[in-house]
Amino acid sequence: MLPTFIGIGAPKAGTTWLYRCLREHPDVFMALVKETRFFDYGTIDGRMAEYHAHFTGSHGYAARGEFSTRYLTSYRAPERIQHYLPEIRLIVAVRNPMEQVYSHYWHLLRQNFHQWHPDRLPCSFETALDHYPDALLEPASYDKHLQRWRQHFHASQLLILFYDDICHQPRDVLKTVYESFSA
Repeated sequence: MLPTFIGIGAPKAGTTWLYRCLREHPDVFMALVKETRFFDYGTIDGRMAEYHAHFTGSHGYAARGEFSTRYLTSYRAPERIQHYLPEIRLIVAVRNPMEQVYSHYWHLLRQNFHQWHPDRLPCSFETALDHYPDALLEPASYDKHLQRWRQHFHASQLLILFYDDICHQPRDVLKTVYESFSA
C-alpha cells in the first residue's frame, strides 16, 4: 500500500501536531516515522519497497499518509512524488515567515547547528542568519517552493493550512483535513 496523502511542510508550522492528530484518527494510517524523507534521498531507484514498508499494515484504512517537512524545499521530491503518486493529496502547513524563521532558529540551536560547525555556533539570531541563510530563510520562501510543486500537481491536490488557524481553530483545521480525504 502507498499513501493517499503526504504532508510536505513547512517546518515549525504545526506539522507535528497534525501528524499526531491524524495518527489518532481511526480511519487514518500514518507512517510510524514522521519524517521518512524518502523522496528527497539521493537515489530512490529500486528502493520503492523501502517506502512501501512505511505503510505495512495500512490495508483497510480510508487514508494513509506521512509528513516530511523537507519535501517542501526539495528540488527532487515534487517530480519524484508526481511520478510515483500522481493522484496524491498534499498538505502544506505554513506560518508567518518571520515567526517561522525565528522558531526554526531556536529549533536548530537546540538540535542541529552543532552538527554543521561545532566550532562556529551562532551566538545570536542575527549571526545565525549570516552563517545559515539556506537553513533558516529558505524554508520560509513559501511562494517559490509552492510554484515548483504547482508545476507537478494541480492546485486541487494541495491543501494549504495556516499555523494561526491551527493554533486558534484546531477543530476546524482537522475537519478541513478529514474532509479533504474524501474530496
